[in-house]
Amino acid sequence: MKIEKLLKAISNHTQLLLYMYEHRERSLSFGEIEEFVSLERLEFMEHFGIVELQEEKVSLDERIVTLIQSYLDLDENIEVSIIADKINSLKHRIEIALEFKQKQKTTLLQIKRELKKIDYILLTNLLKLRIHIDRVYKNTEEFALKLKELRYYKEKLDEFSVALEQFESFLSTHKATMHNFYDEDLNTLLQSLSLKKIDLNKTLIPLNQDVIEYINQVSKHNIVVEKIIKLKELKESFELNSTTNFQTQLEQFELFDRTLTIRTILDEEVTQDAQLNTILTKISSKAHLKKQTADTIEFLPQTKRHEYIDIVGLHLEFRSSKHHLLKFLLTHSKLKNMPLNTIAKLYCKMILLYEKSYTITQQPYCYQNKTFKKVYYDSAS
Repeated sequence: MKIEKLLKAISNHTQLLLYMYEHRERSLSFGEIEEFVSLERLEFMEHFGIVELQEEKVSLDERIVTLIQSYLDLDENIEVSIIADKINSLKHRIEIALEFKQKQKTTLLQIKRELKKIDYILLTNLLKLRIHIDRVYKNTEEFALKLKELRYYKEKLDEFSVALEQFESFLSTHKATMHNFYDEDLNTLLQSLSLKKIDLNKTLIPLNQDVIEYINQVSKHNIVVEKIIKLKELKESFELNSTTNFQTQLEQFELFDRTLTIRTILDEEVTQDAQLNTILTKISSKAHLKKQTADTIEFLPQTKRHEYIDIVGLHLEFRSSKHHLLKFLLTHSKLKNMPLNTIAKLYCKMILLYEKSYTITQQPYCYQNKTFKKVYYDSAS
């Protein structure tokens, strides 16, 4: 019976284990993990060798760390597409159990096995996503590569969110049918999965927010690095310090906000060289010679880059909101300074993407002389 209690303890404290595994290089204070577990439960987990308690410090038992590493192998393959196939398999098994009573006992065993497999796939993939996203952000030095990797894992995170929602929809639709089989183990498993759904969503929302924040930060750093490299090329090619007023202009100039004119004494032979336009293009796609005699070189303002808006993350947060959709968007901390037309586009996109999950009422909501319908998340969907 000890192995059952051990596995149950691990299963019931997934958020705690995720957090402690991410910080496995050091011991943690109880204050850092008290939101995940009580002191009483922590002592229970120590009894089973899951954690170690030493002088008010907590760490994962090395055997658990080794188990997680060997089980996951920490590869970069994030694969949740198989969940759709397993959901279809479950639907098929449920139909067989309903139609053929003589097959019900063996079919219920298969149903429980498939449910546990889906639960395991979701948990392991979420853990791998958390670990790989943090590793890329903290350990990859080249900004362009870091940005590419983070965008890759953001796509995988979106795939995970869709798979989790498909599984939640399946449970919501078929839970009553499965309860009618009057199988105690199956009913206990369904109750456990309902609780784990909440834990997974609690972990998923901040992870979505983190990766978007990482992408935005790396994008800004990458822009700065690119501009520095381009300016260095121009300096080396034309000796900006000695032949232009570049340094004076640079001290007063914000590269992203306004036009820059550089006055130069480059002779006509240099300005008519075909390589000049190539170098100007490297600095800015809109840079050009104002006059053929090249007494000025003009840089037009760069196009502003907009931060990526995570619609999947907004949808996940909206599901737990008590507001209707437009009010939720208007009051969201990351959208407060956005114009109404941008908010309205988000409002329409989310309705189109998640129409089956939302209830569109006929109740009007007026804001800035515009009328919108009140839209709520349908918890029964």
